[in-house]
Amino acid sequence: MLYKITCPDLTTYQRFRYEPGVWTPTLSGTGDLCGPGWYHAYTHPGLALLLNPIHGNYLMPFRLWEAEGLIGLNDRGLKVGTTRLRLGRELAIPLVTIEQRVHFALLAALAVYPAPAFGRWAKNWLSRANRT
Repeated sequence: MLYKITCPDLTTYQRFRYEPGVWTPTLSGTGDLCGPGWYHAYTHPGLALLLNPIHGNYLMPFRLWEAEGLIGLNDRGLKVGTTRLRLGRELAIPLVTIEQRVHFALLAALAVYPAPAFGRWAKNWLSRANRT
């Protein structure tokens, strides 16, 4: 199962229009994930919502869809690429709280920033031991 965000009119980048239940034209599967060879999607609806500001940057009101496609390229688990995509059912957009966004950001930072003092502080914040 994949997940896709669209504008209210079912368009995405460069005004490409999706139609629920209909497979998109097949792309080449070559080049970078954000290039013309791939449709991009997410493996979890939460990732779609949390990463939207740095990927598609769709403004509300956007729409969230279940989708299907064969993953051909994976961007370190952040988003995936497929050469064909089909939208399924539309999902209600869940509320992502500020606390959930901070939690996600801290987990991402811990994965790449090994400073011991930061790691201790972040782990205490995540465990609710110390939220200063």
